[in-house]
Amino acid sequence: MDHDGNVTGKELVALFDQNKDGKVSMAEFKKATHLGDAEAKAKFDAIDTNKDGTIDCAELLAFYDVNKDGKLPLAEFQTVFTKIKGDTHLKHKFDEMDKDKNGSIDCKELMAGFDTSKDGKLTFAEFLKAFSKFQ
Repeated sequence: MDHDGNVTGKELVALFDQNKDGKVSMAEFKKATHLGDAEAKAKFDAIDTNKDGTIDCAELLAFYDVNKDGKLPLAEFQTVFTKIKGDTHLKHKFDEMDKDKNGSIDCKELMAGFDTSKDGKLTFAEFLKAFSKFQ
């Protein structure tokens, strides 16, 4: 995150970039999103505005920057997975985290899934790692 609390394009790309080359290929995008061929290609092509066959930080940030102010606060960041995966996928992930099946995720359930260091605190690295599970 930058000093204003916005998710950076680099952090966004890292959620998809499996070979860590700073770009997202079609294969990486498809694997990360678990979309079918046609749907993955359509969404990838919509994001890859310069049509070079990869998605870079600027393209990904521009795609998800809802209000087009060049920043991606957490509220806009939350739209990333609904734009890519849709609400059904998120509901499935929510249900996985709702261990007691009461229709809500309490702090204990949330931290169990995200706090890998088990220190009772959630670092941004843990948050990104946990969020990548939603892909």
